[in-house]
Amino acid sequence: MWTNISANGGLVPGTAKVPPSRSGQNGDQDPFAHGGGVMRILIVDDEQNNRDLLQYMLKSIGSCDMAEDGSEAVEAFLLALEGRDPYHLILLDIMMPGMDGQNALKSIRAHERERGVAGTDEVVVFMVTALDTEQQVVEAFFKGCCTEYLTKPVKQKVLFDKLREYHLMED
Repeated sequence: MWTNISANGGLVPGTAKVPPSRSGQNGDQDPFAHGGGVMRILIVDDEQNNRDLLQYMLKSIGSCDMAEDGSEAVEAFLLALEGRDPYHLILLDIMMPGMDGQNALKSIRAHERERGVAGTDEVVVFMVTALDTEQQVVEAFFKGCCTEYLTKPVKQKVLFDKLREYHLMED
């Protein structure tokens, strides 16, 4: 089951932001408004140590939920979307039991398309994996439409640079 493990009841003040173009699902108000101005992050990995490490890196900039596999990730994504408090960032491992990260990503994108969510309103998805084969990268970008592909072990500087690049974190 996915859980919220961030400090202070799930809300952590930080420097995360959404650029003006990320106005919210289907042109709604600022997507950070429901979470008190805090970036919502979903960390998906079957290894507890990997989830804990990413949460440790990100806890100062957002509220982190965790899932152990792709099915839990899709469930958490849908609950957040239906509750009008969507995730801004999903960090998604590829190799997991049950539904893997590639299929979870395809499902998430399909649910967004069904709801008319596209372009800059789509959730930012970073594939975070030890797999760096050409086949995995091509599938993630071109079949699943991931935003970014990071290989483990993830360095905090690299992660934060990517968050800045996608306007999810201020300098």
